[in-house]
Amino acid sequence: MTGRSIVSLGLSAGGAAVLLALLLATSHLDLHALMDMVLAIRPTMLLALIALLAINTLLSGEKWRLVDKRLRGQASALPRPLYFALTAFGTMLGSVIPMPLGAAVTRSLGLHFHGGRGLVRGGAATLFEQGYDLLVAAVLTSATAALMILGGGPIKWILLAGGASIIGLLCSGVAAGLVIRIFRRFGSRRAGVPGGRLAGLAASVVNSELLGPTLVRRLFVLSLLRFFNLSLMAGATTAAFGLEVPLWQLSAALPLAMLASALPLTPGGLGVIEWTFVSVLVAFGTRFDAAAEWAVLNRLAVTLAGIAIGIMGAMVGLWVRAPRTTSPSA
Repeated sequence: MTGRSIVSLGLSAGGAAVLLALLLATSHLDLHALMDMVLAIRPTMLLALIALLAINTLLSGEKWRLVDKRLRGQASALPRPLYFALTAFGTMLGSVIPMPLGAAVTRSLGLHFHGGRGLVRGGAATLFEQGYDLLVAAVLTSATAALMILGGGPIKWILLAGGASIIGLLCSGVAAGLVIRIFRRFGSRRAGVPGGRLAGLAASVVNSELLGPTLVRRLFVLSLLRFFNLSLMAGATTAAFGLEVPLWQLSAALPLAMLASALPLTPGGLGVIEWTFVSVLVAFGTRFDAAAEWAVLNRLAVTLAGIAIGIMGAMVGLWVRAPRTTSPSA
């Protein structure tokens, strides 16, 4: 690690500490009261949160598997459980570094040790499939913005989010087909031109079928399911600590928090995500102290769940790698 990297890491961690300290100070949260709430956490709801995070990891692993299927060419596929296991490692790592980066690192290393093209099938594939999470977040941010402008409650949020999701799904397939046609035309015009690397890249994308309408719609739907699951996770945090933050407000704040999590400003988006949640929740009418309390406790609960998922992924990875024993023949 270079000196510049160390300085950047220090500044990032320092920024996270400042943001959290500012949140605690301005909300006047009692740290002793927070600790009492942590000790009194409802185990069943914590288990529910872990189960929901496991489902989220499965959905992410399935998106990666679908993309990897287009990229691996003649290379062999990973055993299906490893798509979950390596994604689970990335989920745990995502508590200290940006989630897409954590997943890309663990997937790339896993593929490298399995003889695959780690940077392409792991890193590039992760950036591609998780881009759909950001696309869904951007689409649903329009619903959040409309709700802020128009006002309303849970019913209006469901209608706005549902309408935005349907429009996004329909437009994603159409947009993918349009991009493919543009790439094909660009590739045919640049064919044989010296230095036509962009034409070669465009042809590679088209031939890989990464932008095929069917795959695009599947990835979009899986990302929508991940968003719905993340909303349930937010509700599980509320129930685990006995808080009173409306689920629809958490769901409406989630798209902006997802976009904020993609910014590599602090380790794991620490501080940035919390302030994003708090700002949107307050805009919808939640008290500042209640929103800050939820944001801090949610970070803790999700981190604990992420560690549990990482351990689960390690167990699955060891099980897949364990030698199979066969019974001796009679």
